[in-house]
Amino acid sequence: MKHLMLRADCFAKAGFSFLMLSLATACTPIGAALGVGATAGVYSQQERGIETAATDSRISLDIFDQWFKYDHVMVAKLSREVHDGRVLVTGVVDKTEKRDAAGALVWKVNGVREVINETQVVEDFSMLDSAKDGWISTQLETKLLFDRDVRNINYTIETVNGVVYLFGIGRSQKELDVALNHARNIEGVTKVVNHISLPRGTQSAERTAQ
Repeated sequence: MKHLMLRADCFAKAGFSFLMLSLATACTPIGAALGVGATAGVYSQQERGIETAATDSRISLDIFDQWFKYDHVMVAKLSREVHDGRVLVTGVVDKTEKRDAAGALVWKVNGVREVINETQVVEDFSMLDSAKDGWISTQLETKLLFDRDVRNINYTIETVNGVVYLFGIGRSQKELDVALNHARNIEGVTKVVNHISLPRGTQSAERTAQ
């Protein structure tokens, strides 16, 4: 028993040491470099490439800045995803004017070439509704992750009020159909909206799949 307690104590100390080392490293130039390297690694696996992904990240930050200056609450209510200069805006606001303002502010950012404003105007949207949406997104992300026919790293998923939005770059119509089918078969999904770009010459899927 004493031997087991000593082993447990060693594991606990080792885990704590690793945690502290991770936290300390994250605040150093080496940690920052590792973080950048990891991000670059993710970008390199995506269809859009490192340079385009870096530009998209800059656009995303500029959108955040525009929204925050207009209304600091807006950044908490809305989400933005950027792929190759295309911007998908999702979330919930209580007035149409706020929805329109969110889209107009995105157009002010340099490099934006398309704005897809899917912001919903809903007066009553609870924390429970948000939790349900999060669970739907988590389930779909998991399905795509373990499906060998889908390169999940190219897909971004947003769920708002039971509506699933797919955004990103697909490799083929066949792959996209698989992703759409996964989304349709999740409990609680009321509609699937497709904003996936496909290579030129590839048949486009319907925008909305019930």
